[in-house]
Amino acid sequence: MMKISRKTEYAIRGMIYLAKQPRDQYIMIKEITKATKTSPVFMAKIFQVLSSANLIVTSRGASGGLRLKRKPEHITLREIVETMEGPVIMNLCVLDAKLCGFSKTCSAHSAWKKIKNSVSDMMEDVTLKDIAADSDD
Repeated sequence: MMKISRKTEYAIRGMIYLAKQPRDQYIMIKEITKATKTSPVFMAKIFQVLSSANLIVTSRGASGGLRLKRKPEHITLREIVETMEGPVIMNLCVLDAKLCGFSKTCSAHSAWKKIKNSVSDMMEDVTLKDIAADSDD
């Protein structure tokens, strides 16, 4: 089972909320956390990570807040997930063959690699715009 963490779930919720706002408008974190029913402290940490990954822009001051760095159609689900979780992998041997002494002889290795590539490709094909359009308000 591939399971994303709560921080990734919250990151996606926050990014969806930002995707639905005017692109040139900064949104206060308090508004985002209220709308997404998330913890302000936890979301502040999540948004720091998203900012470091150049997915959002932050601005301080009375008219400050957060906004997307790029258009929602140019941000993929894979980017968000990998920013929060690291590379999408199904098995450690796919990440690094040295972690598994059987990579060269294991017939499952190529299957894990195909599955990992398929999942990564599917997540790359889903944009923030797609997710935001499908979400309920």
